[in-house]
Amino acid sequence: MSTANDRLNQFYLGTESITMINANGQSVPVLNVPQTPLALPAILDIEWMHVNGNPEPLFVASVPQGIYTAVQVSASYGSFSCLGLDSQGNSIVNFWLLSSQTPTATIDFSQPVTISENSMGIILNLLVSQSTTFPDCNVSSLQQASLTPNYSATAINIAPTPTSITNGILKGMEGVVASVDNQVGSMLVSSVEGWGDTPYGYHSDPPNGPSWTLLTDSNTAFQGIGGLSQLAAGMAVDIDATIQQNGTLHADRVTVYDTQSANTSSWNGPVVWNHNTPIQGVTGGNTSVDVFGREEIAGPIEGSDAIAFNYGPSTFNISKQLSNLSNLPFPARFNSANMIAGQNVSITMHDAQFPPASILPTISAMTLLPQTLNGTVSAIGSSGNFTTYTITLASYDLFPALAVQPGQTTLLTNPSQVVVYADNNTQMLNTNPIAVGSVVRFYGLVFNDNDTLRMDCAQILDGVSE
Repeated sequence: MSTANDRLNQFYLGTESITMINANGQSVPVLNVPQTPLALPAILDIEWMHVNGNPEPLFVASVPQGIYTAVQVSASYGSFSCLGLDSQGNSIVNFWLLSSQTPTATIDFSQPVTISENSMGIILNLLVSQSTTFPDCNVSSLQQASLTPNYSATAINIAPTPTSITNGILKGMEGVVASVDNQVGSMLVSSVEGWGDTPYGYHSDPPNGPSWTLLTDSNTAFQGIGGLSQLAAGMAVDIDATIQQNGTLHADRVTVYDTQSANTSSWNGPVVWNHNTPIQGVTGGNTSVDVFGREEIAGPIEGSDAIAFNYGPSTFNISKQLSNLSNLPFPARFNSANMIAGQNVSITMHDAQFPPASILPTISAMTLLPQTLNGTVSAIGSSGNFTTYTITLASYDLFPALAVQPGQTTLLTNPSQVVVYADNNTQMLNTNPIAVGSVVRFYGLVFNDNDTLRMDCAQILDGVSE
C-alpha cells in the first residue's frame, strides 16, 4: 500500500527482490523475481498510487521461524507521472523515468517481529511524499526530479475472521483472469498492473505485475456471472478477498462487468476529459472520453498516456464494492451525461489490435471505481443516517485541475469541494480525531450529483500534508 496526497497520478517501481533481515543480521530472501521467457529484465512492476491507503497482495512466501528486525527492498528504477495543464488550459501528462538513487532500501520494524507457525502479513507502505521530488505538474517534465524510495513496514496478525485492512481484508482487487481450475475451485488472476511486452493471452510472456491465486467456495458471491464455471481466461474481474490464516486468499466477491474474454485490454485510471463536442474526422469521435491508464493489463491496446476512447457502445457500471448505494440521500448515478474529469474508472476493450489514428479504441464496459481523496475538512454535519464531511481539495487535485479545461459543457459548481458521506459501514482507520481543519484521506465512490461532487465513503484514514 502507499501513503500519498493527490499530487501524483501514477507511481511504478521496478522491484527486483525483497529480503527479510533476522535478529542475527542474516538475510532471508522472500522474493526474487524470475527471469521471463524472453530473457527480459527480472522485474516486478508495482504501481503504488492505486493502493493509496488500501493494501493489495504482492506475493505469498514461506519464511523460516524466527525474529526479524527489518525488510530490504531492491528497486532499480521508478516512473511517476502527474496531470497538469498547458498554457492553453489543455491537459498534459508529465512523466519521469528515473534510476533509483537508493537501489536497496532497508526498512526497520518499529519492534522486532516474531514469525512462528501461524501466518502473518507484512504491510509494505511506500511513503510517496518522502520518495520523490518533482516540479509543478503544469510545467515541462524535462525539469529535474529525483527518486529515493522510502517505505515503512508493519506486521499484522491475520484474524480468523478478518474485519478490516489491518487484519486481513482486501478490497477492490482489479485484474484479468489468467486461468480457472473448476475442480479445485480456484482462479489465477493477473493484476491490471505492469505494462507487459506482448499482447495478453498471445504469448507465454505474462504481465509483469503481481498475480493472485484465489480460492472460491459456497460463500463466494459471484456477480455478473452464475459462478466459477462461467468464468473464463481473459475476463476482467473486480474482487474483494480475505487472507486466510494458512496464507491463502479467499475470494469473497467476484464481479464481472464485461463477460467478453477475447483480446482483452483493461485500463484503470482517471477520466481526463469527457469530450462534449465531436472529434472531427475520427470514427467514434462523437462519443469519446480521454482516460489516463494508471495501470493496465498488456492487451492489444496499451500505452501510458491520456488516450481518447469511444464509449458509444459501452455499458456503464458502478463498482459493487459498496453495497449501500440505495441508502444514500442522493441519487448514485454514473453515465455518459454525468461523467466528470477526475473520476476513477476501469475500462475494458476487445479490439483485435490498436486501431489506426482515425478510429478510436472501443470501450466495451466502463465501471466507476472507488478512489482515495486527500482533503481538508471544512465542515462536519449529518444527512439521514450519514455523517457528512465537506472537504476542500488542493489545487493540484484532478477535479479542480481538470475542471477548467476549455470546451466543457458539464461543469462542476465547486470542483474543489467534495461532500463525503460516512455510515456505520465506513471503516474508521484514522488515528487522529477528525475536526474542521483536519487533513484526512477518504476512500470511496465519487459521484457527480447535479454538478456537485459527493463521495460514498468506504474508509477513512489519516491525511497527508498537502
